[in-house]
Amino acid sequence: MDNSLNKNLLRIIQLIPIILSTVFTLIIITLLLINNRIELKENISSLRAEFNERQKLQIKNRVDTIYQQVSYERDRMENLLKADIKEKVYQAHDIANAIYTDNDDKSADDVQVLIVTALKSIRFNNGRGYYFIYDMDGNNIMLPHHPDKDKTYLGDMKDSRGNYFIREFIALVKNKHEGFAKWWFYKPDNKVDEQEKIGFVKHFEPYGWVIGSGEYVEEFETTVKNDLLHWISTIRFGSNGYIFVLDDNGVILAHQNNELITQVYGDYQTEEQVNIMFDTAKNNGGYVTYDSLYKPAHMTGPDKISYVKWYPDWQWVMGSGVYVTAMEEYLQQKEHIIVQQNRMELFALIGFSLLLILVVGFFTQHLRSRLTRRFSQFEAKIETSFIKLKNANGAMRHMTLHDPLTGLPNRTALDTFVQQRLTDGNAEYLAIAFVDIDNFKYVNDLYGHTVGDELLCAISRQFETILDSDDMVCRFGGDEFLFCFSGVNMEVEIAAKIAKINAIFDTKMRCSEREIKSNCSVGVSVFPDDGQTLEVLIGKADIALYKAKGQGKGKICLFEAEFDIQLKRQHLMKEELYKALERGEFKVNYQPQVNVNNKQVVSVEALCRWNSPVFGVVSPVEFITAAEKCGAIHALGLSIIKIACEEMLSISPNGHDALALSINISPIQVIEPEFFTSIKQVVNATGIDSSRVTFELTESAAIDSVLGLSPLFHELRQFGFGLSLDDFGTGFSSLSYLGDLPFSEIKIDRSFINKFLANEQSDALVKTIIAIGNSFNMTVVAEGVETQAQYEKLRHYNCDLLQGYFFAKPLCLNELVAHINRVSAGA
Repeated sequence: MDNSLNKNLLRIIQLIPIILSTVFTLIIITLLLINNRIELKENISSLRAEFNERQKLQIKNRVDTIYQQVSYERDRMENLLKADIKEKVYQAHDIANAIYTDNDDKSADDVQVLIVTALKSIRFNNGRGYYFIYDMDGNNIMLPHHPDKDKTYLGDMKDSRGNYFIREFIALVKNKHEGFAKWWFYKPDNKVDEQEKIGFVKHFEPYGWVIGSGEYVEEFETTVKNDLLHWISTIRFGSNGYIFVLDDNGVILAHQNNELITQVYGDYQTEEQVNIMFDTAKNNGGYVTYDSLYKPAHMTGPDKISYVKWYPDWQWVMGSGVYVTAMEEYLQQKEHIIVQQNRMELFALIGFSLLLILVVGFFTQHLRSRLTRRFSQFEAKIETSFIKLKNANGAMRHMTLHDPLTGLPNRTALDTFVQQRLTDGNAEYLAIAFVDIDNFKYVNDLYGHTVGDELLCAISRQFETILDSDDMVCRFGGDEFLFCFSGVNMEVEIAAKIAKINAIFDTKMRCSEREIKSNCSVGVSVFPDDGQTLEVLIGKADIALYKAKGQGKGKICLFEAEFDIQLKRQHLMKEELYKALERGEFKVNYQPQVNVNNKQVVSVEALCRWNSPVFGVVSPVEFITAAEKCGAIHALGLSIIKIACEEMLSISPNGHDALALSINISPIQVIEPEFFTSIKQVVNATGIDSSRVTFELTESAAIDSVLGLSPLFHELRQFGFGLSLDDFGTGFSSLSYLGDLPFSEIKIDRSFINKFLANEQSDALVKTIIAIGNSFNMTVVAEGVETQAQYEKLRHYNCDLLQGYFFAKPLCLNELVAHINRVSAGA
């Protein structure tokens, strides 16, 4: 009966794999087919969504790019107008000067007639521009539009606002020989709206003449607009992409189809559609769907999606779009490709399923035959399996207490070891050493993780050689290890143990035919002084390790109570920084920079100060470093720039002799995306002339990291700001930086000034830096000047500006004003 039962059991065992494999195969095939159909739908849906978003983003980027270019051209319009007028007047002055020089044998009256004749007929700016000449008494020498007023006194002539503009011309050339002027007139064809006119006049000394020309701002603006609209009409994106522009009345100003320009958009669309387009554009821009009035020849439908944006300064709607028909054609092509790919995958899936059935059938048949042979051996192997299981249990126990890579004990084993030592109470001291391999990531990146693993194993074997019977080392994780030294009774013994760890790294480790040199940083905590439990001791050792790594690679640091205090101070300071910004606790002191020749104050450096209600007076190095780490540096920097500009303007209005202002900026600020925009807004809001403001960038900040921002620095310079390279010679500088970045000033670090009277090398370096500054046409500032001898020698070397306690310490605003008054009174 037992034999019959065994046979039945064998048949059941033989049938089970066939049944299970068949059911499993059918389930897999069914799931694959369902997944194939779902994937097809998802791919098509994802394709449409991604393509639509990509098309929308593309047309938005087009419009934003044109919008920015138009804004840029408008912002620099007045400067272009002034430059154009000045150039024209210079040309007239050159003509007059040439005629005067070439006809020195003729009488003054004859030469004057030649000059007037040459200039009177010249026209420019589409015929609007002409030259005029007055003498210094206000008599008209030449006014082409009014020949009847030749040799007539016009000094009493007023513009539409009652200004004696000719008298102003004369006063301008008397004081400055040349310059720009503004006046207002009603144009001949418009007696209602007065128009601003900008002109430039220049003194012609041989005859005491005022030669000048002017242009209506509105006329020049119209020219700029027309040039931009013509340019916009020529822009193409692909086969049917373009930009269109409408004015506030719906008149088409720019379009791919020139025939539509000057047409009224509302004549081709419903009033509702026109309102939707304008409302969308004015509401921060957006997308509109409509039937385009222009349809390329190869397009089958007019449906179009456009992004439109309102340009308020000129009351324009700018837009660009994509034809829905083109999008659908593209999507249909892609969908067809996806369907074809899916169909091929389906055929492959069916083939795979058939093959799988064959393989499973073969496998199950083979399994049946093997089961028959193996069943008889099963009973004998049960005993063997029990033996292996027992051995496996031992291996598992080992694995639970050891690191699989290095074979060292793990954290669990360390917990048990330390608990036993703490319970025994035999040792006066127990030390936990937290060891971190320096630059281990560099080894992995350079040689690969296999070599990195070999290095960890090699280090582990070396660690084992320095252990005594009461010591343990475990791998904590990654490249971190924990030592427990329990057989120590004096701190000097702990130091000796740590020295052994450090000595291991004096020699190179051999890994995969390579010799690798590495270092370690160590943080140490001690029982019972630093903690009563392993968890606390590890935490304190970790803090000490953090402190050690902060001191540089390969350092050892024992935990001290003040570490906790420092860590808490750092966290609290980050919180207080934001509160201090809200409460306005940051103040600005100013250290004068004096002219080397007369010791007069010509500039000041703004220095941030913080008297915290929590910490008291905080060192700038400490709170600026904290601000950089916690992300508050940009807000702090803008706050200091605003305060310094407002205070400087309050004591020194804009003008020729106005005090200049230097402000330090952090490299963290510079890489902010809105850095230039934010600074420009803050400075403009204060009203200070941007040419008075110089931003100092510390050379030791690794200028290589900001060389990619060269366009930003050129923007700063173009806006009028100065750019100073602080601490020149102390960091990563090279002469190529002075060529790559548009510095206007370099500052000699105080470390060179301190030594250059007694150290020939420092003296030579100071002279070289001054020579470099002169060769690059840069202002050279020496900081840290504290003695008369230093001052005399720097004056001898022709350094431009000096700064230091010899002249004045950093001063608050009132102290600065008093100091300047004292210096001026004693000059």
